[in-house]
Amino acid sequence: MYKGYNFIGIIPARAGSKRCPGKNTRLLGDKPLISWTIEHAQKSKLLDRVIVTSDDVAVRNICQKSNVQFINRPQELASDNATSAEVVMHTLGNITDKFSHIVLLQPTSPFRNSEHIDESIKLCIDNNARSCVSFVENHDFSKQTYAYKQPHLNVRQGFSLRLNGAIYISEVKRFQESQEFVDKTTIPYIMTVSHSIDIDTEEDFNSAFNLLSSKAYAS
Repeated sequence: MYKGYNFIGIIPARAGSKRCPGKNTRLLGDKPLISWTIEHAQKSKLLDRVIVTSDDVAVRNICQKSNVQFINRPQELASDNATSAEVVMHTLGNITDKFSHIVLLQPTSPFRNSEHIDESIKLCIDNNARSCVSFVENHDFSKQTYAYKQPHLNVRQGFSLRLNGAIYISEVKRFQESQEFVDKTTIPYIMTVSHSIDIDTEEDFNSAFNLLSSKAYAS
């Protein structure tokens, strides 16, 4: 709860992954990849509830051990064609409590922590924004990334921003109407490169392991 608003954290974790099979339950350091996000969500001071949505029995077992609510995702929402919007709408349709805001936290961003979650929530509410999404400065313009520019925000001259996939916040009503997290009114929460690793491939997993063993990562 923050300034009268309440927040539901949704962690989507389907079983299928072609480029990195079983990634959500693979060990990163001393715990499964998804456990990083579950633990950080549970440590958040502003999230009122945390839910994991998945079709994976192994993920369900992790949720039981972590004492976090699990929603079984139907197979049609676990395919390559299923969208995050469909998954969020399914989750909202399977709970009875009402929340003002959604906070989507992908388990592929293990180094996004509870402070990032709470700071982005505060940024959204304090700026009267209807949505707030995490970005990182785009240093590699050879990548096909989503560039996002808002000159009035604190972005260094000569840089644009790209989505890092770590945090997506939206008013519930707004999301139900548009089923989109990002539009022209979305404000960015800027994260560092080391906290912005998004694990989608074996190479990404190796990068995360290397970062864990270096001094570049601070939890």
